[in-house]
Amino acid sequence: MEEKDKKNLKKYIREFRLHQDSESFKKIYDYFFDRIYRYIFLKIYNSHDAEELAGDVMIKIYNNLARIRVDPVSFNAWVYKIAGNCVIDFFRKNKNTFRQKSVDEMMENNENVFSVSEDSILNESQYLKKELGFKNEELLLRINDLPENQKNIVLLKFVEDLDYPSIASILGKKENALRALLFRALQNLKGSFKKNIKENE
Repeated sequence: MEEKDKKNLKKYIREFRLHQDSESFKKIYDYFFDRIYRYIFLKIYNSHDAEELAGDVMIKIYNNLARIRVDPVSFNAWVYKIAGNCVIDFFRKNKNTFRQKSVDEMMENNENVFSVSEDSILNESQYLKKELGFKNEELLLRINDLPENQKNIVLLKFVEDLDYPSIASILGKKENALRALLFRALQNLKGSFKKNIKENE
């Protein structure tokens, strides 16, 4: 989290604690909603459900914000933890009825994959695009093929741009384990990319 973001978030939290009204919460909502939507969408690949779950996350934040006392970095991690738990609950409740769409399927049906705003889903992932040479749609496909724990670390580190302490708090793992996990995820992405190039030659 950049220093400017930390300051802004700290200010928004302070304002809400002083006034506890919808107007002061709106700034927190505006700061987080697209980020949380994107994070959830990249886990479930269903824009309607991702939007509803992001709304649920914002309600949970609103209901609990006055009680928690955390710095902006811990607050950020707390929000993503809520989002992760909402996704787990969603899959648990809908395990017999929910069918996760693939990015290919969404594109074939002309569904808007980037439904928050144009290219907002991966606009933070310059590292992945630069280092691995992926276009956004292909990158989504490759990330979705990763094992869940590798997918989580890639999303949190390169899409959501969180630091290792925040990710450790969200995923309940030590930083060294996260670094090793990220290394394996990047190796798998590179391998997937190379394999795809060979198959299409």
